[in-house]
Amino acid sequence: MKKIGLYLLGLLTAVGFAACDDKSDLGIEQKNPQEAIMEANGLTVAWQTPLQGGSIDLNQYADKVIPVISTVETKDLPAGATVEYEMQIASMADFSNAETVAVEDGAVRCSDWEAAYQELYKKDPTPRVNYIRFIAYVVDGSQVSRLGGEDFYYATKEITVTPIDLKLPVEGTYYLNAGGKLTKMSHSSQHQYDDPNFSIIVEVSAAEAAAGYKWTIVNEMYQSNQQAGKQYGVSETGDPADMSGSLALNGQAGVIKAAGTYKIEVNMLDLTYKINYAFTQLNTPGPANGWSFDNNMLLTTTDYIHYNGYVYIQGEFKIAAGSWSVNWGVGASDGLLTPNGGNIKVASDGLYYVEVNLNELTYKLTKIESLGVIGGFNGWASQSNLTPSADYKTWTGKVTFNDAKNEWKFRMNDNWGINLGGALDNLVGGGDNIVTNGAGTYTITLNLGKIPYSATVVKD
Repeated sequence: MKKIGLYLLGLLTAVGFAACDDKSDLGIEQKNPQEAIMEANGLTVAWQTPLQGGSIDLNQYADKVIPVISTVETKDLPAGATVEYEMQIASMADFSNAETVAVEDGAVRCSDWEAAYQELYKKDPTPRVNYIRFIAYVVDGSQVSRLGGEDFYYATKEITVTPIDLKLPVEGTYYLNAGGKLTKMSHSSQHQYDDPNFSIIVEVSAAEAAAGYKWTIVNEMYQSNQQAGKQYGVSETGDPADMSGSLALNGQAGVIKAAGTYKIEVNMLDLTYKINYAFTQLNTPGPANGWSFDNNMLLTTTDYIHYNGYVYIQGEFKIAAGSWSVNWGVGASDGLLTPNGGNIKVASDGLYYVEVNLNELTYKLTKIESLGVIGGFNGWASQSNLTPSADYKTWTGKVTFNDAKNEWKFRMNDNWGINLGGALDNLVGGGDNIVTNGAGTYTITLNLGKIPYSATVVKD
């Protein structure tokens, strides 16, 4: 966020300068001066009262200007010329992330300083160190010259700034109230002004779902004094059983009617909520594993919405969450899921990359026609294919590396749409290149039967 002083901006907009040396990142071009550019030591400045101490509270200057710098003395200033300033504010001592604000008559608008503070630190009202310094310009009619050159600054200072507290209606702690039992919700390390989202994982049993698992959100005060505390429920504009919607103070309790593990997320600034399934993994029982939950290939997630993984399918399978009590099958058409739906069928047996979206209740199957390794050893050209085991859980082959350091990855179907990389004991989709040190022939074995996916590289 670069801001040009309002006075200078008006002046520079009105005057077109001839081609010459660039002056600063403001786009000011320095015309050949009628008089020599003043030396930096020709100007003496002083901090004004608000900057003379080690701290400043912007709340004291709300809707006002803050006097920051004054011109004490000038030497050899051209007749009729004036000195104008800009102030830079940064959170880094080297000013690598500096914000520039306008200085008018030696003062900055408090709103400009607050805006710069939010660019650097967001909305968190905690006092933080600001580093400030000033750029000085000599304005002589239509000519603007920066004093001291491009890298010279005046009155550099470290100061602790208390920003304006926006007093947003978001507290630091909230609880889920489920049938009178209060459980603290999780929150990030950010201030609640910058991250007003709170979440919690809940397990809803079949009995609780049958009765209707009721929930509300309450604040810290509610724990000790329900009358003084605040309780939020589903807005009257929504249905209590909706999996997303708006919250309202003293609204109706939300209701979950299906058993399962859920993530309840609320935004206490927007007063919205959403509820998603929150299974750490999904099972894929079918004929290939004897419809077993102990011997099936798993789907994993990083957000409790999108799940993916490799599955050996013989004819058909289903998707479930640990048991048959929560399962999905084919919906109204291929690609759609529905709870307790029919078996999902495939045209041919083999290994598939399965992708599931539990929010949208969709699935996608990509058959793995080939699986191999690719890297510097073959110029990152066509992959060298591996051979699968009978159950498609392990893939093995030999590769010859020629260099002291060899980078490579696993790739499917001879294109980059589906690939694995990263650490050998924790391979992930789209992960970094795998590194094997030392030339020679190696036996590579990929294990897709357990989570996390892993591989071994053994020199022959």
